[in-house]
Amino acid sequence: MSRLTPNAIKNITPHVITSPVGVDIPCKIIQTAMSNVVQKSFARAVFRSTIEENQTYLFPSVFVGNGKDYLDLLTEDNFDSYSFIRVNDEKRFEEDTRTVKLKRWQLNIDVIVWLDLNRADLSKSGDYTPDFIDIAITAINNSSLQAVEVVAVYDEPERVFDRYTLNLVQTQRLYYPNSCFRLNLDVIHPDNC
Repeated sequence: MSRLTPNAIKNITPHVITSPVGVDIPCKIIQTAMSNVVQKSFARAVFRSTIEENQTYLFPSVFVGNGKDYLDLLTEDNFDSYSFIRVNDEKRFEEDTRTVKLKRWQLNIDVIVWLDLNRADLSKSGDYTPDFIDIAITAINNSSLQAVEVVAVYDEPERVFDRYTLNLVQTQRLYYPNSCFRLNLDVIHPDNC
């Protein structure tokens, strides 16, 4: 995986899956919904790691195109706000009725959002994270997902990034004047767009 230059980072357009299948279908729908909420809406993140001073750190990284370019989130602060998706549990199941047999996905998904409170919304001051959470939930509820339930909302940094081990610089980027939150969702969606 290649590293991106600072100039390239500023001009990133999040990769959009053009022909999603399986779990990427609801991920694309959520990514599209979140593109109306945050400056950069990324699809599924992968886990990346680095070793610093004999300590391994695990952090989110997102695909940004060309088959090889990944951006390590929380190491760059060039964005006003961004979101990414983490699929926690995927279960495919079939529903059989008298008239139709549908293949559907049941997923537990996290939508993780990071924002710089000084830049994300210039019309507001202070900590307006609760407003941002409401806007994100509304956008997802208004998306074309067949069924979505907000299971939990986390706004404590240690719970937002609970499956990652972040270094000191990454951890500092989670606190004021920055903010973050995680929406844990149960999603059901058909196996086609």
